[in-house]
Amino acid sequence: TESSTTDDVEKDEEDDEEEEHLAPIDPSVVPIDDPVPSS
Repeated sequence: TESSTTDDVEKDEEDDEEEEHLAPIDPSVVPIDDPVPSS
């Protein structure tokens, strides 16, 4: 069980990193975070 828990944590960390990279790349988040040029 300990091995399974460690694998779960490692996978969760990798997922978080991927999400962080996708967040700034998302075009839906860029215009919302930059309302200055949109105005």
